[in-house]
Amino acid sequence: MRNIWVPAIMMLATISTAHAQSATAVHMSGESQVVNIDQSMASSAAVFVEQIGQLNRANVKQSGVADDAIILSDGQSQNHSVTQSGQSANMTSISSVGLSNRSTILQHGVAGVNDLFLLQAGNNNIADLQQNVIGGLNSIKLMQNGNDNVASLAQNGSDNSIDLTQNGDANGAAVTQTGTGLGFVLTQNGGAQIIVTQTSPGG
Repeated sequence: MRNIWVPAIMMLATISTAHAQSATAVHMSGESQVVNIDQSMASSAAVFVEQIGQLNRANVKQSGVADDAIILSDGQSQNHSVTQSGQSANMTSISSVGLSNRSTILQHGVAGVNDLFLLQAGNNNIADLQQNVIGGLNSIKLMQNGNDNVASLAQNGSDNSIDLTQNGDANGAAVTQTGTGLGFVLTQNGGAQIIVTQTSPGG
């Protein structure tokens, strides 16, 4: 399997259509691939999906003012789902290489900017990521390098950030941020388990 992250980012930049409110590009190579894209309520949406291998699945639903999504799957039996809504400039980037990696991403905001980066390299990694923002910026960076890692990250509020790296196997992290101006950085190296709840007076 090959790393397709950088080439696909460059390909997304070349996407151009006469109607900027809905730009979609899908490339699949392999067998039994499934892509579902719903832009019926999108304002300024662009989706790029590249799937290489077998039995990969991608689902994207966009219903906001400014939406972007990239899903890159190289391997087998990977399943990624992205839902974007609200009055914010949502951006999701996913690069997944391996077997049976899964992610569920929800971005919602009003007058703010949601941002998110997910890298999965290995097998059976799971990511459940949620962002809800009003008036500010949320940013999640999650890297899962190994097998059987699980991350559940939720942001509710403005100007919050999470930077989580899971190296090795069987790491687990559950992080919840509620409020404003919260930050969290953590690296897990094999078998680590953590639960973190952050709140601020604005939460």
